[in-house]
Amino acid sequence: MSEFGKTDVRYWKDRVYRRKRADGEDPHWTAQMQFLRRREQFPLGTPNKVAAAAKARDIYLSLHSLGWDETLAAYKPQAKEAIPVNSTVGDLIREISATVNYRVTTFAVYCASLRQIAADIAKIKGGKERYAPKSEGNKKWREKVDAIPLDVLTADAIQQWKLAYLKPHKVSPAEHSRATNSVNAHIRNARSLFTPKALELARKRLALPNTIPFAGVKLERRRTTTRYSSRIDPSALIRDAKKELSEVPGCREQFKIFCLALLCGLRKREIDTLLWTSVDFGKAVVRIERTKYFQPKSEESAAEVDLAPELVAIFKAYRKKAKSEFVIESKNAPRYHISRANYRAESDFKALYAWLESKGVSARKKLHELRKECGSVIANSLGIFAASRALRHSDIRITSQYYSDKKVRITTGLDAILSTGVAAK
Repeated sequence: MSEFGKTDVRYWKDRVYRRKRADGEDPHWTAQMQFLRRREQFPLGTPNKVAAAAKARDIYLSLHSLGWDETLAAYKPQAKEAIPVNSTVGDLIREISATVNYRVTTFAVYCASLRQIAADIAKIKGGKERYAPKSEGNKKWREKVDAIPLDVLTADAIQQWKLAYLKPHKVSPAEHSRATNSVNAHIRNARSLFTPKALELARKRLALPNTIPFAGVKLERRRTTTRYSSRIDPSALIRDAKKELSEVPGCREQFKIFCLALLCGLRKREIDTLLWTSVDFGKAVVRIERTKYFQPKSEESAAEVDLAPELVAIFKAYRKKAKSEFVIESKNAPRYHISRANYRAESDFKALYAWLESKGVSARKKLHELRKECGSVIANSLGIFAASRALRHSDIRITSQYYSDKKVRITTGLDAILSTGVAAK
């Protein structure tokens, strides 16, 4: 956080930047302003950083005193900026960042997928250091990738990229399935930067290829959809958790996480940012709703999750001893504004993963495995429609892909004949 206020020129000296174009870096400085849910870039028309900072400060003051219309008329006339001959990956990312109000983490995921695909197609390698967000290796790799022209991303190039990505994983069906999921996720994320919403304003300052990247690119078809098959005994797991987690002072946050995942089907982010104000003991529900720390995954994700009487009693007792507004206590403050995934209670999540591992839960995403088990138990006893509501899926088809609507054991009944007169020889 800057030690200077926004009315101080020194504040803006650290905020102005030079835009990168396909033909090199703009010698003049630029400032980005956000006011009343609108963002705009302002070319400052000078290579002098002090003069640029002073102009940026003036634009900020104008916005707050005169509003957008008069400020734009004064500092950003309608004369069109020169559009680069061939826009790059970096141009696209910067323009969309300035004109579309994506969530920080969502936008970071979109950009990471686009850079991954573009780098692979352009054969730009990067060592392990490229995965460290603040490392010099990551910075240099991004600079190379951001300079890739968008017209490199043709449908044929992306198809060849898919085949190359999947080829090493063809031997193992399980690995091939995971690789297919990754390929499809990268494509869905990257093409989100080329939707009408994303390009509505940005395209005015971009030279886009004649065929928009990812147009007509199909997702890789999955060979099979793996239904969830329970490999744990939830009843035994609950008994062990009650004894080994709830009754140990240092493990109580882990027990809360365990209950919210297995018995309520909550997702990791939902658990990490859950507020006590979202727990209604009178109605016996947990409300998954938008708060100052959390945005639901989708419209369907925002809903009320029922609490059994036993859980109401347990969490009532925890509420009386609460030291913060969060259900899961942690010394860490939420950092929802940064681009990479982060969790307040990461240490308790990791401790719970280790405990689950000791109980035979070997899945890679152990907390999500508890959510899946929740859905499986409900689907087996009440059907997939009830499971879909409990898990807050956007479509019943998602639920039916992973859970069977099995309310009773299904056999022919003819096996009863075997109960008489059969002896092992």
